[in-house]
Amino acid sequence: MYHYYNLYFVSRKSEFKKFVICLTYPSNYPEHHVLVELRSKTLSTKLLDGLVKVSEAEAKKHTGRPHCLHVVKFINSFFEDNPLSVCSDELAECKKMLDVEGPAGGGGQDRFKLSQKTSSVSLYVAKERYFFKAKVTVPHEYPNKQVV
Repeated sequence: MYHYYNLYFVSRKSEFKKFVICLTYPSNYPEHHVLVELRSKTLSTKLLDGLVKVSEAEAKKHTGRPHCLHVVKFINSFFEDNPLSVCSDELAECKKMLDVEGPAGGGGQDRFKLSQKTSSVSLYVAKERYFFKAKVTVPHEYPNKQVV
C-alpha cells in the first residue's frame, strides 16, 4: 500500500511573482523522487508546466538521498536567475510580430534579444528605409510598475 504526503511552500518574490510549490512524497521516498506541482494565479500555465518538468528532472538527479530542499532551491533560483520569465507570454507575442526569421527562414532584419542578467529586452525593427531601436528594462515589480 502506498502512502503519499504533501508539503507546501509558498513563495512570494513580488506582488505578481507568487506561487505555491507542492511536493508529494511517495511512501518509498527518497528511493523514488518527489512529484512537483506549481500553482499560481498570476504566472502563466505554460511557464509553470515547463518548470515542473525541469524540477522533476532535477529531483531525479538526487534520487536515493533527501532532495526536497534541492528542488525548492532550484525553483527559487530559477525565478531569481530569470526575471523575464514572468512576462514570457508577452515576450513571445512580441517576437511573433517581428520579422526575425524573414521569408522562408532566410533571416529577417528585425532583432529581438533578451538579457536576463539586466532584465531587459533589446529590440531592432526595420521596414524599408525606416528603423526603430529600443532597449526596454522590465522592473522587478512588473506588471505593477511599468517598463522603462
